Amino acid sequence: MLSLATIVVFFSPQLPDFLASQTPPGCHRFESAGWNRASIIRFHSLTSSWPGAAIIIRTQNSMAQTSGFGRVVLKAVLDSLSLPAFILLTTMMGFGSLARSSGFEPEMAALATAFIWGLPGQLAMVELTATGQSLFTIIFACSLANARFFPMVVSFIPAMTRGKTGFLELVFYAQLLSINSWAMCLRQFPEIDPDYRKLYYVVFAHTILGAAIVGTLLGYHASAVMPDTLVLGMIFLSPLFFALVLSAVPQASARASLILGCLVVPPAHLYFPSIDLLITGMVGGSLGFFLGRIPIIRRVLT
Repeated sequence: MLSLATIVVFFSPQLPDFLASQTPPGCHRFESAGWNRASIIRFHSLTSSWPGAAIIIRTQNSMAQTSGFGRVVLKAVLDSLSLPAFILLTTMMGFGSLARSSGFEPEMAALATAFIWGLPGQLAMVELTATGQSLFTIIFACSLANARFFPMVVSFIPAMTRGKTGFLELVFYAQLLSINSWAMCLRQFPEIDPDYRKLYYVVFAHTILGAAIVGTLLGYHASAVMPDTLVLGMIFLSPLFFALVLSAVPQASARASLILGCLVVPPAHLYFPSIDLLITGMVGGSLGFFLGRIPIIRRVLT
């Protein structure tokens, strides 16, 4: 019968080297290459037949997290330039083309991307301005179109920040948030040291925002030489990219919502074209949330 004498826990990227050079006396060493983090639990036997043993246990949090200013900045830039920045650049080319056809100046189109920072709100601004609506109507429509960011901010900020955060700092983070940074950052945060998640998010968000502004100006000027149907069609790249990102989320409820949304949107658009997206989100999202909690469906989708 064994009794627990001591528990010694080490969290070190050089754990295999430590085991090779400093194995505790009376313990057997078990080499395991490739483990970044592990726990060493030392047991002591009450009998003389087994004087001691060292047991290596891989922890749940075995993935090494990225930390350090330079490494986090580099990771944020590379992650954003891998695909999200390209998607936003091409998507905002469609918005730039639409802004030019509606009589906007290039500077105004770029400022709309920088400060509204949400394609539905930007499209609402362009369309309402072209029809001569009042300033209050335009502001209200843009705010309503971007109201989806409220639940996104509520779910995103706690995953990024630690401890108390000032109000103006929270406003700054909320203004930078987009559906692309929300999806990608939540996916990458487990790989980032919690103390560096703010830095990662700010660098990532500014990189894709810069790409979006460049795309707006490119689309604005390219619309003079490119077919309008081609440039405007680029607008749909962003929701397609988000759908692909959402399909990679391991939660069963998210995948169920995506599948049900695809099934609900055709009849919703056929019978209720003015509120088809609202119906799709409410029906598909709600059913997906509850169906994702059913064990058999959870096993199938994950």
